[in-house]
Amino acid sequence: MPALQRELLRQLRAARSPLVTQQQPREAAIHMARQRIKKARAILRLLRPALGEPRFGRENRWLRDTNRLLSAQRDVVVIASVLGAIARQQPALSVAVAQFERQWQQDRSRKRTAGRAHIHPRQAAARLTRAIDRLQQPKLVELDARSAARALRRLYRRARGAFRAAVAAPGDETWHECRKQAKYLQAALRLQDRHRGRYERAARQARRLARVLGDDHDLALLGRAILDCAADILPAGRQLSEHARLQRRRLQQRAGALGARLFHQPPAAFAVA
Repeated sequence: MPALQRELLRQLRAARSPLVTQQQPREAAIHMARQRIKKARAILRLLRPALGEPRFGRENRWLRDTNRLLSAQRDVVVIASVLGAIARQQPALSVAVAQFERQWQQDRSRKRTAGRAHIHPRQAAARLTRAIDRLQQPKLVELDARSAARALRRLYRRARGAFRAAVAAPGDETWHECRKQAKYLQAALRLQDRHRGRYERAARQARRLARVLGDDHDLALLGRAILDCAADILPAGRQLSEHARLQRRRLQQRAGALGARLFHQPPAAFAVA
């Protein structure tokens, strides 16, 4: 079995394991599973030439939808983590954090009572099992150097386009898309660069960009939570919203500088076989 196919299956099994063993807290298990699925989707993109477009599209959508099943719980953990970080780093906001957190938890409790929380780790594990069964067979063709370079250029082009779109029209969706594409690119570069170190610099830059935009995305989640429970009309909500807005402006400026360095090459000059 080709190395990339083995690595894809390894990531999917590692994603499934914490969802079925229950050896970790649910939040940690879900976070680990989501990270592994993202890596698997990056590998899937490298295998796109071997899979063919119809099969790639089906499997990519399947893994994307599986991760979405787990996103609600992940968002709760992120918001709680962001609030804790603000309270530690900005003592002047600690009272606002405590006031908002009480209202937010009450709002979450009402939604659970109304049946509006949908977290399906077992369903996600079952979906991963089905994906593993499908992707084990048939044995895929090993990519030659030219096909591998073409797959990397495709990922670079997508990430570069997402970055340019975010710079041209900044918003939650455009920056989130940029973050996702940067993570796919970083994971793919690491996989293709295990022995030669050819893409080391680009992989580090993509990782830094994804991390900065991850922090931005987490603050965006907090902003939506403030709006969802109408906390923006209270002093605590307004304080936290303003803090998040200023922090996001700084993070997006940094992302702009990082992306300009990472994506300075035209796609045709990137990953030449």
